[in-house]
Amino acid sequence: MPSLLLPAQLLVLAFAADYGAAFDYEKTLPAIALQESSAVQDTCNVDEDSCGPFGNRVSVVSRRSGLPPDVVRRRLKTDLRVAAHYAVAELDYWRSHCKTWLRVPNTYLGWVHLYGHYNQGHKPNLEYGEEIMAIIKGRK
Repeated sequence: MPSLLLPAQLLVLAFAADYGAAFDYEKTLPAIALQESSAVQDTCNVDEDSCGPFGNRVSVVSRRSGLPPDVVRRRLKTDLRVAAHYAVAELDYWRSHCKTWLRVPNTYLGWVHLYGHYNQGHKPNLEYGEEIMAIIKGRK
């Protein structure tokens, strides 16, 4: 994680907090942006097929939106609102499907599992979930 953030990164984080507030993700979206992209909007991870500041999976967004992958990549990299919308959609999907979240919602364990599913789908990456929690708690 960078120790000093550039103005463009601060704008991404501020937008993420504002957008996320309407969905109870005002800390979650900025933490994901820091973890996924260091809060850089115009980014893609070709190995994981993810784009944008929230590391949205291109295949998932393409399937949900009906848009071709090349259009999805471009929109995730250039439109913060689109990237945030699909990040929230993914978090909401796992909020309704994550068994740990459903058993212990709004607990540390519930959030770790939710973030782990956000990152890796049906087999949650709990290390990732812990990293997001560390960012939120200011330990990273």
